[in-house]
Amino acid sequence: MIISFVIVVLSVYVLWFLPFLQIKEIEISGNESIDKERVVIITEEKISQKVLGLRSSSILFVNKSEISKALQDWFPEIESVSVHRNFPSKLTLDIFLRQEIISWCRFVEDSQVCLGVDRYGIAFQDSVPIDIYITGPPKLKELSWGDRVIDPDLLSKLLDFRAEVESWSILREDEVRVVELSIISENWVYVILSEGWAAYINPKENMDWQSTKLKLVLESEVPREKRGKLLYLDLRFGDQAFVKYQEE
Repeated sequence: MIISFVIVVLSVYVLWFLPFLQIKEIEISGNESIDKERVVIITEEKISQKVLGLRSSSILFVNKSEISKALQDWFPEIESVSVHRNFPSKLTLDIFLRQEIISWCRFVEDSQVCLGVDRYGIAFQDSVPIDIYITGPPKLKELSWGDRVIDPDLLSKLLDFRAEVESWSILREDEVRVVELSIISENWVYVILSEGWAAYINPKENMDWQSTKLKLVLESEVPREKRGKLLYLDLRFGDQAFVKYQEE
């Protein structure tokens, strides 16, 4: 019994405290804008563990997911972290940053405040919209870096709809673009175009059919000379497309 206990203790010591298995170097690769000194400090905090009253940084017991989560919590701009063990005593972190694909904006005292949003719908940095931005839904008043602004599936649908609309020659020849995606609710979005009118769509319904209806109406019912007076086209309901002009 005593011999078994001694063997267990020695095994724990070997695994947790053997000097040449203690992490002595943390290498960081990725974007240079990240504060590498802070990354090292956070990582060192996570690899240091207390065992039998003693501190150990054994490479064998590194919790990769814990390191990744801690870094993402501190740096909202980090999308993911790959942690690699390089035996016997080196840890390598590959850091991948989020890429802004659209801005989310709200108005505060007549000024526009915007955050950059990635493909997962996560806001992670201050932003200045270049050509298009998202607003709403109305209940979404304030955001912080790291918050999810929009469901990624909904974001993908809206951006695909935008790309489809902007590809049509009937609009492209006049350089008409989608400039705002205003989310009113989960089944109502204003797609606002640079001419000043909007298409009302329902992301819960068939988006391809709604874009088809929009194109058909623009080609057959709303000539170019009348688009300047167009207020909206409501595409949300079945086979219908309701046209509303400003003077009506």
